[in-house]
Amino acid sequence: MALTLSDSDLDHLRATLGVLVSPFAYPDLPSWGTAALEACSAYLGADQAVFGIMREDSMVLFPYGERMEEASLAYMSYYWRHDLVVTERRFQLARETYHRDMLYRSGEMATCPVYNEWSRPNHLCDTLGISVEGANPLLAGMHFYHDTESGAFRERGVDLLNLILPAFKAGAYSWLEMLKRHQDLAQFYENFGDGVLLADAAGMIVHESARLASSLAADPEAASIRRAMRQAAAASRVVDIDRHDRDMVAVSGQHAAHTFQTSTALYQILTTRVPERVLDAKPVIAVVLRRQDRRMVPDTELRERFSLTTRELEVARLVAEGLRNEQIAARLGVSPHTALHHTESVLRKVGVHSRAAVAAAVLAPARSDGREPLK
Repeated sequence: MALTLSDSDLDHLRATLGVLVSPFAYPDLPSWGTAALEACSAYLGADQAVFGIMREDSMVLFPYGERMEEASLAYMSYYWRHDLVVTERRFQLARETYHRDMLYRSGEMATCPVYNEWSRPNHLCDTLGISVEGANPLLAGMHFYHDTESGAFRERGVDLLNLILPAFKAGAYSWLEMLKRHQDLAQFYENFGDGVLLADAAGMIVHESARLASSLAADPEAASIRRAMRQAAAASRVVDIDRHDRDMVAVSGQHAAHTFQTSTALYQILTTRVPERVLDAKPVIAVVLRRQDRRMVPDTELRERFSLTTRELEVARLVAEGLRNEQIAARLGVSPHTALHHTESVLRKVGVHSRAAVAAAVLAPARSDGREPLK
């Protein structure tokens, strides 16, 4: 029987195709999955639906409909085991779109726990399905249900699903390929020599390497370090990084280096952009943390090297601690204007343009064996 589409059907078809082929138009997988379920349910006339996609070694489900969330939890906790025979049969039949009667043999539903204990009590009738598969197993799929039995829904539904199958496959394969790149890159950073976090352009953390978590666990100011790394990521969202940023030590193209000091260590924070589409639809910043254990350069050495006065030495030390001019003024008992004057004098004599660079000059790398570096 030929499939006839009304103007309303065509409108729903266009809307559904637009959603399915555009997973990266949505901020995350749940948003795309929900939009796909809403569009497809309107297109098919379904009352309940569920979207499933493989993530690592487990299937993640997104329900649609007032009863579907609870029903999905029950299915994943128990009933999926009783569905394996039907799933295997679908593989054997090479069915990518299907309705319930295509998979069950005559009389089989009468003794099937999935149908009798799960589908019927939850009023999940007239099952329709569409799937995207790799070699094995199912990679992504959607199931749709009527609240009541209707054979017409099943027969017409498969024809309608055949129209959107290529779009669903294209969208799902695109998302899954992006997810694989995400996993590969995350694994690379796990093996990286330094602690790494990935953040979006707003500074929100996308991934944090185990090495970074381990490193920060040893520093009581871990929260401040993470905050500094997130701020560095947010500052990198501008395509052309301001080369005159007074808080930057060095800038090269789209890579930037910052310094951040705690009471126990000096850190270098390096940022670079991960190419778009490698991880997500939006730009992602890789932020590398390098701990640099430091020793204080002796006053005599600083005097000789930079011709600093006693007061300027005090100011240089306070700048190296990360204090701002107002804090330096309070510490020394002078006016903010005087503190600013001394700070500018230190910057000029040391020959740098940022306060972080002063810290780098006042603090020198310590030897790995704890002894003073040879001069």
